[in-house]
Amino acid sequence: MPLQSTEQIEAVIIELCSEDDWGSWELWWNVSAGVPEDQVPDLKRRFLDVVSELTLAGKLIAKANSVDGNITPTQFDREKLAREMDASGAPDPDSFFWFGTE
Repeated sequence: MPLQSTEQIEAVIIELCSEDDWGSWELWWNVSAGVPEDQVPDLKRRFLDVVSELTLAGKLIAKANSVDGNITPTQFDREKLAREMDASGAPDPDSFFWFGTE
């Protein structure tokens, strides 16, 4: 699969998150599926850029899973998201970001 453009990455994220809250690892899996290994670093940078820009613009809301099981808004941290992408093979839904549009 060819590397997705920034616009394609944004469209996928907005479409998925408009339906429901999605874990960061799930969004990354959707965007990175089938991308050749040598293209992953560039895709990761694009993904981080898109999520950062959407969050800053208020089009995407970063959320966290609270102790009572509710997913609530939280402060976005680009470096934390980058670490989550690196650990997406063994995600932790209780500590990883969730994203939604509402």
